[in-house]
Amino acid sequence: MKKSIREKMDPALLSSLSFNFRNPTEAVCELIDNAVDDIIPGEPMTITISCRRGSLSVTCKGGNGMDLETLEGFLHWGKQTREKGRLGRYGQGGKAAMGYLGCGWVIRANPHGGDTQFIIRDENWRDRSNGLKEYVAEETRSPVPGVGVVQVEVRQLERKPNVKKLREDLSWRYAPLIRKGEIELVLNDKRVEPEDIASVKSKPFKIRIKDVPSPYPGDKRQPGHQLLEGWLGIKKATSDLKGGIRVSVSGRVVVRDEYFGEKTPAFKASLNNLVGEVEMGFIPLKLNKDDFDRDSPGWRKCATVMRRIMKPYVEELLARKEEELPSDEEIERAMLARDFIFKALERLEEVYRLKGKSGTAEGQKPPTGVEEKDAVEPREEGESRGPYEPATPPPPSAVGKRKRKAKWGDFDVRPMEESIRSVVVKEKGRNTLVINNRFPAYRASRGEIMYMVETAAVELARPEPDEPQDAATYHETMNIILAEVSREIMKQKRGGRR
Repeated sequence: MKKSIREKMDPALLSSLSFNFRNPTEAVCELIDNAVDDIIPGEPMTITISCRRGSLSVTCKGGNGMDLETLEGFLHWGKQTREKGRLGRYGQGGKAAMGYLGCGWVIRANPHGGDTQFIIRDENWRDRSNGLKEYVAEETRSPVPGVGVVQVEVRQLERKPNVKKLREDLSWRYAPLIRKGEIELVLNDKRVEPEDIASVKSKPFKIRIKDVPSPYPGDKRQPGHQLLEGWLGIKKATSDLKGGIRVSVSGRVVVRDEYFGEKTPAFKASLNNLVGEVEMGFIPLKLNKDDFDRDSPGWRKCATVMRRIMKPYVEELLARKEEELPSDEEIERAMLARDFIFKALERLEEVYRLKGKSGTAEGQKPPTGVEEKDAVEPREEGESRGPYEPATPPPPSAVGKRKRKAKWGDFDVRPMEESIRSVVVKEKGRNTLVINNRFPAYRASRGEIMYMVETAAVELARPEPDEPQDAATYHETMNIILAEVSREIMKQKRGGRR
């Protein structure tokens, strides 16, 4: 006899989605994206963002707006659209963004061509103790009859965006739409100007990509051919613009500095001069639209095509004579910094070996709470440390990760785009830490040894993509590495005496 069981959903999950953002700017963009999806071709749209006095509002004037039915559809968690290229694919972003930014909200909406405004409100949006919610919509005469208007006002603001940072992000993220005149963005009564991406040499392209699956989860339809459209160019010599290809969905930039697997400015600074834009609305997006699904067949096919289009530009830029090449002395200091880092890591690993908490193997079972407690043995007041014991014992769970990251084949110093401090790149089958000698702090310190050591520590302590972004652990790990390296340097200065 077989018995059927059914999956269920606790409404408390909806509140959890409100914490799925990295910062307030990301959440504000979710609200703007809802407006972008409602653009009516050929009609102007103005999106006004106001952030003052404990509240934030995003008002879209123009577009489809919302009547009572579409307002109810907006409150349908997980409802997916099937319209090509839309940003709102997962039915959760805008609603989750409101909960991330504050506790309460008011939505005022009227449809394009209508004269009635509908208003709903919630003073405690995250509270799901009574299950799914129900609202009674107030109806009033629209202040602008016939014009589609949607205003989302978040109240009891808990996470206020940095207005300067928000303006900078809006400038590049919505630049294609602003330049084409499809939207006008206004932040705190001041118009947002689009990022200047003018180039000296550019060429448009349009290519059909065959057999790309639908980007919508659960959609079994195969749309056949998809259009990959954009342009590539080489930026002006006087421009300080960040290089790379801007990859968009519906004119909204998702990734700003993409190279599709080609060599990047980490390999040679001249590649920072490669710029361009490409629309890829048919590729699946990650939940919060901070990246594409790079494992999807569509992305892999497009990346192959893009590398072919980029090849002549990359070859031209690689042939350019590099400026600000590092001196032999700088390279020598980088190698010395590498030796200090590796020796310090070996000493930290020795501490764990002696205590039976090695952690060198990848995928090793993490220590239990009891093991972590035992990893730091009590010491009587005034008792000195053992010959291999650091002043602050490293976190047991972090050693394996540092060990894996330490498998760098080399350290190197190269000129890169000025905003990059360092990167870890894979070259000839092994990882190399590349330190940028054009980074302002490098120049200020003249690339002295401790600067290079600190740069390596920053990379070593950085969490892996699948690890929790715990600032306290990051800070603690970096301090431990720096302390161990400093002891190694002092040991060598004393001629090997401790």
